[in-house]
Amino acid sequence: MRQWINGRRGTLSLKSKLFLLLIAISVLPSVVVFTSSQHYMFRSNTQYSISISNQYLRTVSSDIVTYLQNLTRSFDPLIVDYDFQQFLQAARDDYSAQARLSARFRPLIDHILQSRNQHLTGVLYLDRSNKTLYESYDHSLNFDYSFADDPYYGTIPGTESVTLSSIHSASYVLGSPLEVVSLVIPIADFRTGDYSAWLVLEIESGFLRGKLNENAADSGSNLLLFNSGTGELIANSGQDPALSEQLRTSLASDPAEGEAILFQAGRTNYEAAYRSISYGDWKLVWFASLETLTSGVKHSLRVMILVASLSVLAASFIAFPVMKIVFRPLTHLKMSIRNLSRGVFLPVTVRHQNDEIGFLVQTFNKMLVDLKQLEKEVGDSRNKEKERELLQLQAQINPHFLFNTLETIESYAYRSEPDAVGSMVQSVSRIMRYNIRKDGGWAALREELDYIRDYLRIHAFRSGAEAAVEWDIDPLCLEEPVMKLSVQPFVENALKYGWNPNLGPDRFRIRIRAGFTAEGLEFQVTDTGEGTPMEIRDKIERMEERLGISEDPYFQSHTGIQNIYRRFFLAYGDRVRFEMKPNLPHGTTVRWTIRKESIRGSGTPAEGNRILS
Repeated sequence: MRQWINGRRGTLSLKSKLFLLLIAISVLPSVVVFTSSQHYMFRSNTQYSISISNQYLRTVSSDIVTYLQNLTRSFDPLIVDYDFQQFLQAARDDYSAQARLSARFRPLIDHILQSRNQHLTGVLYLDRSNKTLYESYDHSLNFDYSFADDPYYGTIPGTESVTLSSIHSASYVLGSPLEVVSLVIPIADFRTGDYSAWLVLEIESGFLRGKLNENAADSGSNLLLFNSGTGELIANSGQDPALSEQLRTSLASDPAEGEAILFQAGRTNYEAAYRSISYGDWKLVWFASLETLTSGVKHSLRVMILVASLSVLAASFIAFPVMKIVFRPLTHLKMSIRNLSRGVFLPVTVRHQNDEIGFLVQTFNKMLVDLKQLEKEVGDSRNKEKERELLQLQAQINPHFLFNTLETIESYAYRSEPDAVGSMVQSVSRIMRYNIRKDGGWAALREELDYIRDYLRIHAFRSGAEAAVEWDIDPLCLEEPVMKLSVQPFVENALKYGWNPNLGPDRFRIRIRAGFTAEGLEFQVTDTGEGTPMEIRDKIERMEERLGISEDPYFQSHTGIQNIYRRFFLAYGDRVRFEMKPNLPHGTTVRWTIRKESIRGSGTPAEGNRILS
């Protein structure tokens, strides 16, 4: 977008630029004032309404929870009743015992039904032995009804906590099915301690809906219950299905409790908030239309558009008819500048070289020539400085490694092990030859991998144990030129911080991968060692953001890490991208990608053409 604006700005005439300037001066302040005022007004109104709605939600949710708790506790005397517990244990076919025992505890149920007759339509008893008992003043049980086949009642066995259902049909009663909400209370058998029976308290759905909508109609808002586990809603029967579906979608995204939830249904904007209640996954949800607020915004928008239109007309008259006369002498200069923007340098001929326009043309032409010359000199200087710093950083690696290797060779020579000494001398010879040759700090990937193999051979002699290494190299990238010592430092860090001689191949392994991807040439070094702590990864990530430069004290004692990142950014600039992450369950993965334009070839070979060892 920025490039497009810059390109268009270079093709605009001075009259057009003046027109845009006048538009910016006249219209933009109106737009800024309008948008900012609407934003703050909208935010303050929504915050206020959410604050009020949260208080309302706390009150209503407290009423609902208190009602359900009182209803549940009213059955405590029945649950602990001796005859009721004996009824739990009675055999399914012992009808005489069931009749005798139920006759003793039925008065307890009748008393509860009598006190809550307006909203409790009945009490249903179910247990694991398929005994069924139903008590109601207004309805009778269909004894032939199969509760096991019912889509809701068939799921009740196994419930171990008090749960509240959504609105459903109580099809087991004779006559027209009832629309109820079931409060399920699991009953523990005092003899075994297991939940073997359940009381299903059938609450009239209209009563619960009435509780949700008390005082809501007067405020223009709505209340409903939403089950986040099943997505079910308990709302008014006249609720718009599209509105319910959009509200369900917004709540399914798991917003924070008490915060404003903004959504749109059709062409109407809504605001919502919720509060969890302590019965399963149910949430008490408040929502209201923002139509009153948005209508004021629309009216303000119409006024702003009218003012802006008048400003545009005035700016057009000033910029084009009036300024056309003023800018006429600059037409030839504009054409010459357009040619210069295409890379064609043509001097502008003017009759009066001493006036303002002639001075402007001569100065511009001279400045362009000087700028091109200066840009070339600066580019050459930067390239030389980068190359010098890159070679200097690379040279810092050699003495440290050489001195440690010479000490190891001395140790094996002292123990009279000529084969080991010979192998190490050959490896260090190849390593030093690779390091000191004059190649500008670049080599084929194949040579870098050979360097790593020599390094691993010397490391095995130094530590007395060989680390397990797995190679996954795309053959098509072996001849790709890469920065020297670009892969080896990550292998060295994996061995230094994640490996010790006591770790066998089943516990520690390094995997070195190189291949082409859609983005370019990708490298990956993975180990299964101790892993890199989060705070160290954060330090490295901050260093990457500063292109390999950091003043953190950690890198003063770990100069090798900063060295390799700095060399990468000097060699590739922003064409290289790093990623360091844990290799679960153990270890660290370092991945870096060099984009296509900075490598010699690209492609994604089939997996069968890879080198695996």
